[in-house]
Amino acid sequence: MIIGLSGTFASGKDTLAKHLMQSKNFMHVSTGDMVRAVAEAEYGNTERPTLLKTANELRRKRGPGVLADLGIEKYVTEGSGFNGLVISGVRTLGEANAIQTNGGIIVFVDAPMELRYKPAQDRKRANEEALSLEDFKKSEEEETRTDHSDPYVQDLAGVRDLAD
Repeated sequence: MIIGLSGTFASGKDTLAKHLMQSKNFMHVSTGDMVRAVAEAEYGNTERPTLLKTANELRRKRGPGVLADLGIEKYVTEGSGFNGLVISGVRTLGEANAIQTNGGIIVFVDAPMELRYKPAQDRKRANEEALSLEDFKKSEEEETRTDHSDPYVQDLAGVRDLAD
């Protein structure tokens, strides 16, 4: 079984992935971890604008579903002891389509913004702790814009609409 997790910032995607790892013996692959590694190597930081740029560049170079494809490849080669795969951080239609084409499902996780703001600050990732609530809202609005015509770019609203 393959489950792709998408959702808003700090909505609980990694918590759900951890639950699936512990209770169902799933392998977990984080698209965010993959992108952070490339961003750090190529640009020296992992701030949100750099991550967005890096992910979009990866997709343009290697295909719209590259991050999901890499997760599935890892599962095929290393996942024999697991009961399934959970890919967290699905952000594009290309990634969602890659998961669904391989027989997987997409789960979209969300929670009220006020509940997500504090955990986002607490995880201290890429200077998110410095964001005001207004900045947090603005960042999410920018990254949630819909462009169903381009499977290469982030489209959380489109993935949400496609979710199982």
